[in-house]
Amino acid sequence: MGDSWLVKLKTKNWNSIKELLNVAIQILEKANIDDAKQNVNLIASKVFNISYTQLPLHWQKPVSDSFLNDFDSMINRRLAHEPLQYILGEWCFLDFEVNVGEGALIPRPETEEVFLAAEKAIKANSIKPDFYFADIGTGTGVLGLAMARYFQESIGYLVDVSDKALEIAKSNLLKYSELLIQSNDENYFYSNRHCELLKEAWQSREK
Repeated sequence: MGDSWLVKLKTKNWNSIKELLNVAIQILEKANIDDAKQNVNLIASKVFNISYTQLPLHWQKPVSDSFLNDFDSMINRRLAHEPLQYILGEWCFLDFEVNVGEGALIPRPETEEVFLAAEKAIKANSIKPDFYFADIGTGTGVLGLAMARYFQESIGYLVDVSDKALEIAKSNLLKYSELLIQSNDENYFYSNRHCELLKEAWQSREK
């Protein structure tokens, strides 16, 4: 599987996108990739730049060279067992999407459970709405961003020792720019909803 699995198939005249996707599903299944159908459909949706639910509208379309090339590249990355989330470049968390990539852990259902447990505890204890919180090892920044979305008066500090993780967190904070304004210090971001990205908190560890 080191070679592109579509190289030998590019001479085939595909009747439709659906036919191509069915072949891709079979190949991922043979490679023991879990949820092969979902993987293929999500990758195809990414190439089309459409939502997952819109994909059936494209099933009967012809296969263009540009679609085939991009689809081929992503399928091969999946065959190499690269996480689907990294291939797509984004993933859902609660009710919003975040950027993901190497350098930060992929948000998982367990991460959502952590936030939901925190949300429940905050509400149960009648904590004042302008409370402070810290997300240590923020990674993609999803927990801090969720706090800013659900508790709009809270003040949060998102901290990580990894520059790569902070870049991903920064991209996610900026993705929801309605939450943020940028200060004069490029390492800090905050807003009327008071979600802050703090980059320098751990730099003293090397001193």
